[in-house]
Amino acid sequence: MSKPKLINPEAEVLRVRNRAVLLRVVNVLGSQAAAGAACGKTQGHFSHWLKAGMVPAEHCPALEGATRAKGQVVYCEEMRPDVPWRHVRDWPLTWCANEGTCAHA
Repeated sequence: MSKPKLINPEAEVLRVRNRAVLLRVVNVLGSQAAAGAACGKTQGHFSHWLKAGMVPAEHCPALEGATRAKGQVVYCEEMRPDVPWRHVRDWPLTWCANEGTCAHA
């Protein structure tokens, strides 16, 4: 008989928070298929990311762009807060964690 899987509470909170952000992406784009297509992947890929609560960082800019085109931006910083986006972007961005918004600095 196998040992029961121990759940890291901090990791679970992060997964649930990230899942909520990815559900916002789906809501803005209309479907998991549209979200997957926005970054050149299938609905199945996006479904897996949704279940895992994490999208690969390299796909965040495409998803941000697709949500921006729909008029309801979901920022890379929201999808992957663990990535130092200010070093990746061409412009500085200030992330206000208390308000849950981003602003150009």
